Amino acid sequence: MKHGAHAIRLLRMGVEFLRTGEFRVDRTGVDAEELKEIKRDLWTLERVQATSERLFAEAEDALLSSNLPEKPNREAAERLLVSILGNFFGVGASGR
Repeated sequence: MKHGAHAIRLLRMGVEFLRTGEFRVDRTGVDAEELKEIKRDLWTLERVQATSERLFAEAEDALLSSNLPEKPNREAAERLLVSILGNFFGVGASGR
């Protein structure tokens, strides 16, 4: 039930992001063991479906009360990307 585990993980991450503004990909110490259980078919399909339905409802509620901006700040994102790439490739602000 690999797809079920991915669905639950993505829904949980989405709810967390909408509520906290943090995007935690590493699920260690959060719900990694539960997700492994789902992958090993230790959860029934009905449990996965019920959990996903609950998480979809939580995501809708979280979206309505989220403090996140409706649109990204593209200029800030571009500056961050240029800075990261510059650091990675060893290029300073002058383009050397």
